Amino acid sequence: MFQYYDIHTHKSPDGEYPADRFMIFNLYKDFARSQQIKFCSIGMHPRFLYNYMQDFSTLELNALNPNVLAIGECGFDKMSKLDMELQQLIFHHHLELANTIQKPLIVHCVKAYDELLKYMDEHPPTVPVIFHGFNRTEKIAEKILKKGYYLSFGKPLLYATDITNTYFHKLDPAKVFLETDDDGCGITDLYAAAAKLRNVPESEIITQIRSNFKKVFLLNV
Repeated sequence: MFQYYDIHTHKSPDGEYPADRFMIFNLYKDFARSQQIKFCSIGMHPRFLYNYMQDFSTLELNALNPNVLAIGECGFDKMSKLDMELQQLIFHHHLELANTIQKPLIVHCVKAYDELLKYMDEHPPTVPVIFHGFNRTEKIAEKILKKGYYLSFGKPLLYATDITNTYFHKLDPAKVFLETDDDGCGITDLYAAAAKLRNVPESEIITQIRSNFKKVFLLNV
């Protein structure tokens, strides 16, 4: 049984995994490489779209591999050079694939929460949805949670932000994950920070996130 679950990281999965942690490595290109990674998610990041039709075909071919635990990260990003119509089309392909193969969807969203939530209202996911790297306001968090989706938090938990100062401690713990992404922080530091912010023992955070992980990813590890 693992102690720490890092549901979204870009840190190299090469070499030995620490015995106490479970890491989902994210690939946004070279999807055939997923066959050599212990556990991963695969998806086309809206800022890094190359030959997207060919890449998505490769993604589909690898999505059913048992070590591919989720589809994504994918979503809407208003900082991307790609127009929103194309981003929407590519996200739709990811959403349909996740629904078809019944694997969770890991969402990337920058400055487009209303648009993305509206789109998912119109094209409902039938799988768990995790908004990764969440660092927005309590109002946006509430909108996401009311839809039944999950929030994953990273490095901002280590600093004084609106998240840490005003609302992280109020969130439903059954809807929360933690992640290192590519921010250079440690997953153990994030667990410690989450426990401090919620004023609970770290063991309570460990138990809750393990339960969340099993529910979403259907793995008893």
